Amino acid sequence: MKKVYLYAGIGAWLFLILIIALAVIGSSNNAKIEKLNSKSFEMNEVATHPLSKDENIAVKVTKAEITFDKKTPRVCVFDSCIDDRKAGMNILTVTMEITNLAKEPYIDNPSQFELEDANGKKYSPISNSYRVGINKVSKGETYSTQISYNVIPPVSSYNLLIKPYWGDVKTIIHLNGLYKVLPSLCEGTARCFGGFVTNIVDGDTLDIVDIESKQIQRIRLALVDTPEKGEKLFDNAKDFTAGFCPVNSYVVFDEDDGQTEGSYDRIIGKVFCEGKLLNEILLEHDLAKIDSRFCTESEYGSESWVTAYGC
Repeated sequence: MKKVYLYAGIGAWLFLILIIALAVIGSSNNAKIEKLNSKSFEMNEVATHPLSKDENIAVKVTKAEITFDKKTPRVCVFDSCIDDRKAGMNILTVTMEITNLAKEPYIDNPSQFELEDANGKKYSPISNSYRVGINKVSKGETYSTQISYNVIPPVSSYNLLIKPYWGDVKTIIHLNGLYKVLPSLCEGTARCFGGFVTNIVDGDTLDIVDIESKQIQRIRLALVDTPEKGEKLFDNAKDFTAGFCPVNSYVVFDEDDGQTEGSYDRIIGKVFCEGKLLNEILLEHDLAKIDSRFCTESEYGSESWVTAYGC
C-alpha cells in the first residue's frame, strides 16, 4: 500500500513539472510569435508597414514634440471651440511623411496610428487631428501629416504603433527624438515647468512636484510677501492660496531669472493657477505686499502687476 502512495506521489510531482515546462515553452513561443509579428524602427528611420500581403506604406517620423500646458481646443464647430482638456494633460504632436508603396490609392487614416507610453498606456489621436474629407495618396506619392495625442505626464518616452490594416504585422516606431516645448506662460531662460501642488506652507510658499523630474520643489513667490505665522492675516493668506491653487491642482512655475540663487532651499518665481498669476492675485486681495528689496534685480521688476503695487 505504501508503494502505491509513493508511486502516486511521484506521478503527481512529474505531472506538475510537465505542466510548468509546457507553460514555459508556451510563453517562450508566444514571445517569439509576438516578436515575429512586430517590426521595430527608430525615429527618423523609414518604417515599412504592410497594408496587405504585397502592398506597403513607408512611414518616416520627422518630428515629435510635446507641449506642456498648451490650451488646444479639442472640439470645434463653425469656429466655436470648446477646451475640454483635463488639467495636467499635454499635447504630443507627431509629424511624419507617408509614402504609398501600393498599387491602389492609400486613404489617410489617423486612427491607424496609436501612441504608447513607457508605462504601456495607449492613446488614440485626438479629434482635432483628423483631416476634413478623405485624403487619397497615389502609388509612389509622399505627403506630410501631423497627428496629435492628449498624454498624461510624467512620461519620458513614447512609441508610435501602426496598427495592422489587412496584414498582421505591427510596426513600432520609437520616438527617441522627442522635443519638449515649454509652456507659453514661460519667460526668460531660467527653469520653467508644469507640476502638481503637494503642500501649502503659507501664503507665499508652496511645494510643487515637477512632472518631468518627479522631484518636489519648494517655491517662494517672487516680489510678494504675505504675513508670517502668528501675524495678522496669516491664516487668511494661507487659506486663500490653498483655495486658489489647491493641493493636487496643476500649475505652471516660471523661475525668476534675476533670483536663480534662490532663498533657504526655495526657488523663486511666478506660479500660474488655471493661467492666472498667484503673485498678482494675492496683491489684488490685500493679502500680500510688494517686497521692494528685490525690485531692481528681479526679472519681473518692471512688469505692470509689480509697478502698480510699489516697485
